[in-house]
Amino acid sequence: MKYKVGDKVRVRKDFKTCGTYGGYYVTDNMHKLAGKTVTISDVYECKYAICEDDKRYCWTDEMFEPSAKDLIKPGSVVEPRMGGKYLYLNDVFLSENGGLCLNALGLEEYTDDLLDNDGVCKYDIQKIYRTSGRKMRDLFTDEYLTLVWKREEPKEMTLEEVEKELGYPIKIVKGE
Repeated sequence: MKYKVGDKVRVRKDFKTCGTYGGYYVTDNMHKLAGKTVTISDVYECKYAICEDDKRYCWTDEMFEPSAKDLIKPGSVVEPRMGGKYLYLNDVFLSENGGLCLNALGLEEYTDDLLDNDGVCKYDIQKIYRTSGRKMRDLFTDEYLTLVWKREEPKEMTLEEVEKELGYPIKIVKGE
């Protein structure tokens, strides 16, 4: 089992009602939580219970998507909004020259979406890489980096730009 009691996890956005995930079916009530962050309340041999449905349904690893924070492992390379690359090692982010940098408390300084807890935007992590470099100088070199995650910023567009993108006129209506 990937998660423990108290972990916050996001229910998959592409959840399908009546689909099976890890041998368990998805109900309409479970589907209502698609894309939402929930809290693990109990861990069993091959399933979980969550607080948000009063432990009524069985949840499996396949029903959750990992948070961006979960993708950072020792040896990962990250790129913050301010630029540069940092190696995650021993719970801290080290700069290319080996200096302690980024945030002194490591991952504790970040939300699950890798935003700085103190609201200092320049420290928000924008990209996560796996490195295949075997020498110190290669760890940060682009040819040895594989992108694992990238922050998708909302795109600001005017009504005219949206219509041009879609290829037809639209009318904006209020949601529920």
